[in-house]
Amino acid sequence: MNGWSRRDIFTLLSLIATIAGIGLAFFKEEIKCATGLSCADNSGSTVPTVPSQPTPAPTPEKPQPANQTSSQTEEMDPAQAWRLAINKSTSAAELTQTAQTKADWETLASKWSEAIELMKIVPSDHPEYERAQQKIVEYQRNLEYAQRVAASRP
Repeated sequence: MNGWSRRDIFTLLSLIATIAGIGLAFFKEEIKCATGLSCADNSGSTVPTVPSQPTPAPTPEKPQPANQTSSQTEEMDPAQAWRLAINKSTSAAELTQTAQTKADWETLASKWSEAIELMKIVPSDHPEYERAQQKIVEYQRNLEYAQRVAASRP
């Protein structure tokens, strides 16, 4: 065959399904916000779609050494963990589409690992807690796949 095991194909299909699901969730929220309806923040309350004052330009995300991830999650507001984990997994899913080198796949593995750590701190009273627990398992499979691919690259 071509060197792909059934497990690799299953993992890849799971990853594609994850990407599609995340994309659909974000797309639906963007449509809701773009049409002038109020948008929900992480706590479930609504926030206006038009800010009352100008929003400062976002600062570029600075890459952090891998050893700082757990200390950052410990200091973070747990209520924000869900959204940040989803953002991190979306970034990983997008990188999956273009990853080719060992470094790309190592970066991917790091992003999945960070998303897992963020999902682990979603509080049990958060509306997405049950999904967060499911995502931990899903992201772990994606992490293991990225690590296998990275290990197979020269």
